[in-house]
Amino acid sequence: MVEVAVRVVVVVEVEVEVVLKIRLAGNESRNLAKRAVDEAEEYSVVEIRKKTRSTEQNARMWSMLAEISKRIPWHGETLLPEEWKDVFTACLFRQRSVRGMEGGFVVLGLRTSKMTVAEMGDLMELMTAFAAERGITRWPWEPPEPGE
Repeated sequence: MVEVAVRVVVVVEVEVEVVLKIRLAGNESRNLAKRAVDEAEEYSVVEIRKKTRSTEQNARMWSMLAEISKRIPWHGETLLPEEWKDVFTACLFRQRSVRGMEGGFVVLGLRTSKMTVAEMGDLMELMTAFAAERGITRWPWEPPEPGE
């Protein structure tokens, strides 16, 4: 099976940029990618990157964040799942913060949608360890242990 996605981006009213995205999944898709490179215009850009996080990982992450948000206070405050996501990604990727324009701080973040499958796994492992240290030993989707 070959998965091909074509996206058209209107850059200016007259100029149109066509983006070809091919997921490498076997010889057929690899041959298609090679052919696309051979036929590309001069100065075209080719980008090959690892697969980003799965929709299943994303759903599990948000479920974990919701559970942490309900059950764990952060320095006396209840954080929203989105805020917990910022805390965890900042920890995992050693992000930095800068002063906000009107006071406070802004974390220069990393979007989870750009994370690879492995990076997302690391993030959920960090969240699991953090939660376990604070008494969350089982997630809502996990079956109860025998005798619970």
